[in-house]
Amino acid sequence: MRIAMISAGRAGRQEQYVAQLTRALTGLGHQATRHTPRASEVADLGRFGKRLAARWADEGAPDVVHVHSWMDCAVALAATRLPLVMTAHSVDPIPQDAVCGAADHVIVQNGRQADGFGRLGVEEDRISIIPSGVDTDRFQPGHVDIQSGPLHRILAVGLTPGDGLFSLIRALPQLPEAELTIAGGPERGRLTTDPLVQRLIALAKDLWVENRLLMLGQVPRDRMPALYRSADAMVTVRTSGGFSSAMQEAMACGVPVVGYSSENAQRTVVSGRTGLLTPAGDIFALTQALSCALSDRMTRVHWGNAARRRAEEQFSWPRIAGQVTRVYRAAVASTQAHKSPVNT
Repeated sequence: MRIAMISAGRAGRQEQYVAQLTRALTGLGHQATRHTPRASEVADLGRFGKRLAARWADEGAPDVVHVHSWMDCAVALAATRLPLVMTAHSVDPIPQDAVCGAADHVIVQNGRQADGFGRLGVEEDRISIIPSGVDTDRFQPGHVDIQSGPLHRILAVGLTPGDGLFSLIRALPQLPEAELTIAGGPERGRLTTDPLVQRLIALAKDLWVENRLLMLGQVPRDRMPALYRSADAMVTVRTSGGFSSAMQEAMACGVPVVGYSSENAQRTVVSGRTGLLTPAGDIFALTQALSCALSDRMTRVHWGNAARRRAEEQFSWPRIAGQVTRVYRAAVASTQAHKSPVNT
């Protein structure tokens, strides 16, 4: 298939998603092309749409257009009336009924997003839940380049408001054999002025575990595989919000995932096989689960091996690209059906 991937070219995880998906689709034999606005078009995306329309008029139109934001969708609508697929990357869909009606199919990453689009009137058969993928070549088991010392390392990725990280620190006194490493948030040089970081450190001091709390701040992407491999367990304490790729990345590195149960965690982790999930907010259960993972090396190895297999089988980019391709074909078939004459 000829696929036009329209993306506003913003830095961050959304652009990483677009780049990885484009690469995987190309690997499956599709002709996938990314289109981003020129600097002069950023303030006037209508010009971007007109340029695409002119290009496709000269070079031939793609079979399907895939957009990744509301603005991208508007660009596509200005450029063409071809089959249109939209991936929603934000947690809560913006109520743009006209755009929803224009998209032949919407890809979301969790049920909360799917419910949101359903409330906007998008039919269930036009919504597919497809998670983000993980680069299983980049994130894979291997030599541990970062040593964590004599203590077991529990790794949390992401510095987000809420009670989750505070729960982790409250669990530390009951896990004397463990240290907690938190990656994410501002650059390391700005940690001392970050209010959330200071609250976490203050709690650790109150509980006499500050010597077992390591705040790394923002970690470059190229260092993340080594950081995952240095951990004995990755912990997730997010109970809401958008999809996080950290669980998939840790699993691809052969690291078991322990933490609070949430929709995203349940879709990613097989509790008791690739890690262990506990009721959200239950600090005692979380502490017991972490103790179980850290006290038995063979259990960690078994879970880690199973986590790697699951990452390869369910979340590799070729696997995700195959699911997205089926959505494309459905969108094309739907468009053709609407264009087909009705026999009377």
